[in-house]
Parts: sequence; structure tokens; C-alpha cells
Amino acid sequence: MYFPKFERWSALLKASAGIFFLALSGHALADLSCNPMTAGTQTFTLPSGTYGIPRDTPVGTRITPFTGQEQKATNTWTCMGGATYIGPVYKSLLVPSGMTYTEGSLTYTVYNTNVAGVGLIMSGNSYLVGGWRGGGTNLAGIGVDWAHAGMILNLGSMGGFGPSIGFAFVKTGPIAAGTVSLAGTVAQIGMAQLSGSAYINLQQVVPAVVTGNPVFNELACTTPNVTVNMGTHKNSEFTGAGSFTSSTGFSIALNNCPAGINLVKYQVDAATTILNPSNSVVALDSASTAAGVGVQLLDDTGSVVPLGTAKTLSGYSTGTGGSYTIPLKARYYQTGATVTAGTANSAMTFTMTYQ
Repeated sequence: MYFPKFERWSALLKASAGIFFLALSGHALADLSCNPMTAGTQTFTLPSGTYGIPRDTPVGTRITPFTGQEQKATNTWTCMGGATYIGPVYKSLLVPSGMTYTEGSLTYTVYNTNVAGVGLIMSGNSYLVGGWRGGGTNLAGIGVDWAHAGMILNLGSMGGFGPSIGFAFVKTGPIAAGTVSLAGTVAQIGMAQLSGSAYINLQQVVPAVVTGNPVFNELACTTPNVTVNMGTHKNSEFTGAGSFTSSTGFSIALNNCPAGINLVKYQVDAATTILNPSNSVVALDSASTAAGVGVQLLDDTGSVVPLGTAKTLSGYSTGTGGSYTIPLKARYYQTGATVTAGTANSAMTFTMTYQ
């Protein structure tokens, strides 16, 4: 008598179970799902060669070209995602230098290398089922947190995905000559889906390693100190304020200047008080016993050399380098109403800039 009722209840239960099963299947279709991965460690190439960097290149300057995006297999991963964004994601395992580098619309994290003063930046681009994002030109900086370089939506069947990474070096401080060697894993790459601003369902993560050992050197000339013997002079050589003695010639030596520097500049600054700026006259040092005079700096033609002003070294060849001299002259210049005999010494600093 009750069997029909039981059968109807059983049929309803079966129908409910079927609806529940279909609902679960629909949710699974929206998640990232990938075929078993055949690829393993991904190997990329650093910029190669030897790079001579002028000593005074500003910190934060990119000092090598980008390698270009080294593209790996377009089926490194074979995945589908349904109604969700999916794609390759990248994460650096290097130690940040604390600096960033901006070029165009991208800001990159700068990572330390084993060479002091030389940092590394990385850019990513992804293959997304049919093409590289932006033709391979729409890049993303690779940071210490997972980030994508393009994703795709509504992929209801399996499609191919692939990674690419580019590298360049940035100056982070005074460069110590050395060879960059980045052993071990520099980054991780894998597949993920995007949920809001978070990456979920991360899978098939593989290491990224690099080959190549670029060499870096800092470029500068050797500049020895110079002592100028001004000789002995008589008070009678001075006839009043603004008069001066005969001049003494000397040269600043720039030895073994390497090739590859774009611009060499020099600048002379006073180490004592400047008494007459327009005529480049500086005071004697505190140990001197003479009074009423200073020291004036001239070039080899007898013209005043402006103090605190950078001048370009003429004759330097960026292609060959070489050794050079800067001919100068110095003389005593009367600054007071009277001149008192005694020792008369002074000093100036000579600064080279290499760009």
C-alpha cells in the first residue's frame, strides 16, 4: 500500500542527486585545469660580454641592453579555465636591492647580484593560446610576489601557454670589477587563475635558471697628485693689489684612460678660501707665513681657469683611450695693500668625471 509513495520519494531523491552532481560539474569547469606537464626547469640567457661602465654613471642607469624576451615553448602548459582568467605567473627568488627602475610605463624591481654596484631587472611576457601578448611587446616587471604578464578568459577547451623572460642590468652603486654569476633558481613560473586581485589554484610551478656570466668594469683614468714648486719671489715683483708674479707651468696627468668612456670632464676647486672669484685667486693655507697674496690658476694660454666649473677634456678618444695631460699655470697674485714675506702655500682639488 505504501510502495508507490516510497518509489516516488526515491525518484525525487535521485533527481535531486542528479541536479547536485550537475551543479558541481559546472563549478569545476570554471576552475583552472591543466594536462600533465612534460616541461621542467626553464633556462634563460643573461646579457653576455664585457661591459665597461664610466665611473660616474648615475646610480639607477640601465648599463646593458635588454636581452630581448627569450620565448619558451608555447605549450609549456596546456590548460583550460572556463569563465575565469587564467595564465602564466612569475615570481622572483632573488634578493631585492631596495631600488626600482622605471622605463617607459613599467617599473621594475632591481635585484642584487654577486657584483657590487650591479643589479638585475627581469621582464615577463606570456603566450596565451594563439599568440604572445601584444606580439611579445606587452611586458610586465617580475617582482617578489606572483604577477602575470597577460591572462585569458572563457577558455572552455585545452590550449597552450608559454613563458618568456628578458633581463638587463642596472647600476646600484660604485661598481667593483667582477663577473656576474647567478647560480640556482632566479625565479619561479607556473599557471594560476585570477580571483579578484589574488592568484589561486597555482599549479605546475617550475624553476627558472640562467646561463651566462657578463663581466663588469668601472672605467676611469689614473690621476696622480701634483706638487707645483712656485719658486722664490721678491716683494718688488708686486706693485699693488691685482699685480702678480711670473707664472709656473705644470700639467695634470691623466694616465691609462680606458676606451669606452663617452665624456671626460675635469674640475678644479679651491681647498682654501676663494679671495677673488672672477680671477680664480685662492687664499694661502693656514700654515703659511706670507700675507697679502694668494695663488691664481691659469690655463696654458694665460687665461683664468674658472673654479668649480666642469670642463670637457679635449682630445680624448672613446675608441682608443690613452694618456693625456692638461697644461696649466699658477702664479702669486697680490690681494692686499702690502705684501709680507714668508712661506706661501695653498692647495686645490682636481676632480675627474667620467660619463
